[in-house]
Amino acid sequence: MWVAYIDESGQPNFHNMKEELFYTVSALILHDSRIEELNNQVEKIKKETLPSGYRNVEIRASEIVHGNKKYKGLEIDKRIRLMDRLHEYIRDNDNITIISVVMDKRRIANGVRGEVNLKRGIVADKTREQIYKLLIERLAWFITNIEQNRGSKWMLLVIDESTISHQKRTTRDLDREKQVGIYTSRIPGSKHILTPPLFVPSSRHVGIQLADLIAYTTAKWISKKYYGRVDKNFDFDKYFNLISNRLYKNDKGNYSGYGLKYWDLSTYLK
Repeated sequence: MWVAYIDESGQPNFHNMKEELFYTVSALILHDSRIEELNNQVEKIKKETLPSGYRNVEIRASEIVHGNKKYKGLEIDKRIRLMDRLHEYIRDNDNITIISVVMDKRRIANGVRGEVNLKRGIVADKTREQIYKLLIERLAWFITNIEQNRGSKWMLLVIDESTISHQKRTTRDLDREKQVGIYTSRIPGSKHILTPPLFVPSSRHVGIQLADLIAYTTAKWISKKYYGRVDKNFDFDKYFNLISNRLYKNDKGNYSGYGLKYWDLSTYLK
């Protein structure tokens, strides 16, 4: 069975547009026979890069970058080294496939031109629904096209747990898109995606922690690409380039629209 570990970076609401321009959801996909190896290798990286007091801490990209919460007090050089090693590991692990969907909230907001009240909760709900629609469509193509000799064509979705209302809406959106979505329901592999998804604490699943890392890196990279925003200590151009070879690609080797979907249209809100 294939497992898609899924996590988000940013929020689907439009409340903090000056600081948060993107809402990103990423999936790290691998066969269940590789999960133990993944866990062991990440634990090895933590032991080689972190002081003993930090080795049991969950990988949370934002906390590593900002040196806060559970990474408070950890020197910047050790945090950079941890980020380097994790991205290098993803690059070198050919059992991993990545799919990321990025929503450009600034361009979406500009597209509604005052026609929609972006502060309403329904806007966040529709934005979350849209991003998961785009994600499951690409997951369905992955399952459709996966090599026959690499295990079954079933996929389990494992998502970082959140509020009950968030989980219920996400379950509804994914199941609806799989069953009756204009595009996804017509993709042969969609019937092999198991719903409802499994919501679990990220602290217990290294795959979700790496999905968080991938989503964060993708959002930072695209933030620089479109808006020139740069982090002074962490090189997200380098990090994205390291993991980009793991992005799901079409037959011609292109990941744009396949392993990386950028969305800036406001039509889903109108």
